[in-house]
Amino acid sequence: MATITIRRTKEGGLLGILTEVDGEKIGRLRPKKEISHEVAAGRHELKLKRGMARVTAEFDLTEDEEVRFVCSEASGFGASGAMDEVAVGRALFTKKGGLTLEFDEAPPE
Repeated sequence: MATITIRRTKEGGLLGILTEVDGEKIGRLRPKKEISHEVAAGRHELKLKRGMARVTAEFDLTEDEEVRFVCSEASGFGASGAMDEVAVGRALFTKKGGLTLEFDEAPPE
């Protein structure tokens, strides 16, 4: 099995961010918390939603691999309803609204 872990920064509201992996709801991500979910090796889609804001990452995992993401919320500039799409390394990120998702290079201790 492979593992997907999503960490949320302290910015943003207190409401949870709906978190889905491959169409399955795995929980609500609260500020300064994280969610981990085991999946089979292969192609996966991670979606985070809060109101009209949403962000999606599509990526491949190998057996026993772990990938870590960090989610933050923007307000004001950058929180528009425009759709953005960017490839980072081996993942494709699609964003609409004030949620940001990126690889987590420095997990908290």
